[in-house]
Amino acid sequence: QKQQQQQQQPQQQQCNAASPEPEPEAEAAPQMATPTKLAASTTSVGCDRARNTSRNCRAVRVPVAATAKGPSQPGINVRPPSPKTAASAGVTETAAMPPRQPRVLVTGATGLLGRQLLRRLCHEDKLNRCCWEVRGLCRDRPKLAPGLVACDLAIEGVPAAQIEAFRPDIVVHLASEWRPDVLRRNPARARRLNVDASGAVAAACGRLGAWLLFISVDFVFDGTSPPYKTDDHPNPLSEFGWHKLHGEQLTLAGCPGAAVLRVPLLYGPFQSLADSAVTSLYTELKCGVKEVA
Repeated sequence: QKQQQQQQQPQQQQCNAASPEPEPEAEAAPQMATPTKLAASTTSVGCDRARNTSRNCRAVRVPVAATAKGPSQPGINVRPPSPKTAASAGVTETAAMPPRQPRVLVTGATGLLGRQLLRRLCHEDKLNRCCWEVRGLCRDRPKLAPGLVACDLAIEGVPAAQIEAFRPDIVVHLASEWRPDVLRRNPARARRLNVDASGAVAAACGRLGAWLLFISVDFVFDGTSPPYKTDDHPNPLSEFGWHKLHGEQLTLAGCPGAAVLRVPLLYGPFQSLADSAVTSLYTELKCGVKEVA
């Protein structure tokens, strides 16, 4: 037995020498949650054994300052970029657009009533701001003020084109031919302006959703039983009165939400004696006219 034990001891020593002791397992590196686009730098820790091999080396991730926006993560301070940093990176912020001013389109803007209306609409408040974006339509004036557009509403298609181009919220339709001498000389053109153009303006407003104010006159009544109410039966005695009555009908048919305002004889500051029926009487009386239709 002693001989067997002596023989087994050298064999056991050889086995122990052949099988090296297991190395202690390296501790797992702590996992750190990193947000999107988190910049990091990798630093290698020196190894005591085999510097040229990376098998037993351990890499440690050291997070640096985060610059990307994202949800906050435990242990990481995420800050939004400063305006200077964002500007250098090409990031721009879109400023809030101010609300659009309501647009008002005025036809016959250079007439007696149109000039006063434009003056009131373009009046600035205490902060030097105009509450409306205004455009006026006129046929022919030697000097066009800013915001005026020259056009002939008696031409087919022009009223709709002007409204569709400007896209107004409100339309005040003042344009009309009331002068008796022009009505006699060119009745067809006068009707196109007073009747057909009014219907085209109303149709365009109804199609685009603009509110329409149509200016009519008390000439739709015969004047025998004033004062008149809105539901009184009209009875025009003049060609201009019939034109305005037909214009009212086309306006309410093409734009049911429109308003019709019947005004009496107008007078006020004028640029020409032909601006008003009151001042035009002076010229007619001076020329010897005894009766005015």
